[in-house]
Amino acid sequence: MESQFVERVRHSNQACQQGDFSLAIQLYSEALTFHPHNYILYSNRSAAYIRVGRYSPALNDAIKAGLINPKGSFVISD
Repeated sequence: MESQFVERVRHSNQACQQGDFSLAIQLYSEALTFHPHNYILYSNRSAAYIRVGRYSPALNDAIKAGLINPKGSFVISD
């Protein structure tokens, strides 16, 4: 199970580096099923959503990341 998580994270990061943000979103989503409280995955998926112009899910993921880790540098504030 942990190896599947690591594989998806590795592939999602590669997809981002190659500019395939739709695939990255899919892989980050799959990785989150293994670790649903991983704020880094929410942050990365948020960035991928922005790259494909899906701003509402990007904002939702950024908010989730901030709720999980309020001290993160990516936190959205008023």
